[in-house]
Amino acid sequence: MRLCRVEYTIEEELGYAQKGRPKTEATPVVVGYRIKSRLLDDEVAQAAAGNRLGRFILGTNDLDEKRLPSSELLVEYKGQQYNKRGFQFIKDKTFCVSSVFLKKPQRIDALMMVMTLCLMVYNLGQYELRRVLAKQAETLPDQLGKPTQKPTLKWIFRQLDAITVIRFYDKENDVTQEMVANLTPTREKIIRLFGLNAQLIYGIEPPSG
Repeated sequence: MRLCRVEYTIEEELGYAQKGRPKTEATPVVVGYRIKSRLLDDEVAQAAAGNRLGRFILGTNDLDEKRLPSSELLVEYKGQQYNKRGFQFIKDKTFCVSSVFLKKPQRIDALMMVMTLCLMVYNLGQYELRRVLAKQAETLPDQLGKPTQKPTLKWIFRQLDAITVIRFYDKENDVTQEMVANLTPTREKIIRLFGLNAQLIYGIEPPSG
């Protein structure tokens, strides 16, 4: 926030009462005024406003200062945004939660438990992918094709959704063979970032050594 104060001066504008070329003995008179002003930062007002805006009230029913100090209370409060952002996927049409109708409280509780577990797995996968990207100094393209080290797992799922596993069954020899289709270099890179188990699922050979 920027607060300013006005600094100004008023100057008299001199002229002559009669039009035309003035006489030699004519004396100038004041015919108007001119205001010159400029804006200056009001540091005192800014400090006072910043002091007011920098304070807000946090309420809690846990009055034990030793168990929950004010500093930790502030950290917990600011951390709510991560939970709120995480549960946004419940409203997302991709997960079709809105199409599920439950009447019994027990079933609603069960659904919320499952969705909370899904959120934990989702965040864990996203965290692990970002951690590996940062550790290996690697990037992945985002929705605009720009390199990023913090992709969302939802975007990664969309990339992997196009991969198809085709199974061929040889009835004569009773053997099933699998072939992975639509495995682009970017998708293969994503799978490798998730580790050895993911590579084995998609039949990608781990790097030698």
